Amino acid sequence: MELLTANGFVYDHSTGGHDIYKGAANGRNRSVTVDQQADDFSPRSHELLFYIASQLGFIGEGSRISQQEGWRRFYGGHPGTARRAQVPHRKWSEYETA
Repeated sequence: MELLTANGFVYDHSTGGHDIYKGAANGRNRSVTVDQQADDFSPRSHELLFYIASQLGFIGEGSRISQQEGWRRFYGGHPGTARRAQVPHRKWSEYETA
């Protein structure tokens, strides 16, 4: 997933049709599980993308920012997806905590 690799996440391993990436976001080390069939903008992928964004700490329990801001940061992490989502591009490592 381009959003992860563009922000320094590296592939760790695969299990059961899912890829595991490791890296840092929001000032913490994170492990993120990604379905190998994920599409950043597919309506069918919304639940999966919500799960990924919450694993990264951008949205969900424990996040101290609004869900709208969390999605803006999530999609803004890669120049291409930021452009498609019409949000500013900014690397995830530039955010201390969410």
